[in-house]
Amino acid sequence: GVHSKEHQQLDTIRKLRTLYSHLYESSAEAATRRIMLRTEGGGEYRTSDCPTQSLFFTRFMTGLLHRMGKEIKMDRALDVRILILILKNLEKEACETREYKVKRDSIILGFYLIIAFTCSLRGNEGFMIDLNGLIDHVYDGKRPDDKDHPHVVITLLGRFKNEWGERWHIMLAAGRTASGLEVRRWLEMFLVLMLSEGRYEGPAICEENGDVISSGRMNQLFWKQLHRIQELRSDLIKIDDDVEDIYNIRQSLRRGSQTTAREAGVSGLDIDLINRWTGVEATGGRASSAMRDYYTEIRLIHKRLLVYSEAL
Repeated sequence: GVHSKEHQQLDTIRKLRTLYSHLYESSAEAATRRIMLRTEGGGEYRTSDCPTQSLFFTRFMTGLLHRMGKEIKMDRALDVRILILILKNLEKEACETREYKVKRDSIILGFYLIIAFTCSLRGNEGFMIDLNGLIDHVYDGKRPDDKDHPHVVITLLGRFKNEWGERWHIMLAAGRTASGLEVRRWLEMFLVLMLSEGRYEGPAICEENGDVISSGRMNQLFWKQLHRIQELRSDLIKIDDDVEDIYNIRQSLRRGSQTTAREAGVSGLDIDLINRWTGVEATGGRASSAMRDYYTEIRLIHKRLLVYSEAL
């Protein structure tokens, strides 16, 4: 809702209606006049006499949308060639710098970018990676029986839609992709860093004090690398492009991953299998079992799951 400096967007001003409605509905006076109907399935329906819920006002909001329209800005998809250059720069920084903070930031950013890209994660989902799960499964996908399809296991831990409590989710990524992304190498570099700090559990993408790194700081690190690529490779990022306006970890990695997969000929079914994992968790099915049992189940279809990341 803040894409224009000349005027407010509809998505900004409609928040005033939402705020007013919430204040009105939570008042003591509104509570005494409300009628609530409960269905046999546990659903609830409430009546309301809030002015912003009237027929006139809902029609007014519809007309406002038609007249104002919406200005939508999509994050630009990250080109896999740009990602490869960023990872090379980060690995060089990590090996050559004497400053521990720079080394740490380089390894964490590289790990975050390569996992978010190969697993097609949205920006916030990358911060759900669980360190203890990574350590437990670090050798899975590297054993002799996995030589035909070497892979890494990425464990996510969080609160999923329509679920109570915390749930696990396992994702698989090829150890090395078609374009040369060394996922296994970055995973092991990252774990060496974490173990050297004495960390064995908690959020993987974390600050030195253990707190989850903010998306704002991760974006700053990401933009810094993009500016370097822009200076050296104007054929990949044009000189006049506003990097901080068009790229964001929120969707750039996911969109770049999907675009690369489509270009490589990955089928829509295989893309959906990877990208719709939150919908699977919302059904309450797969992540309710123990982690080891869950991984055993995943291994039965791991060849199909790896089709996506192997093609990147």
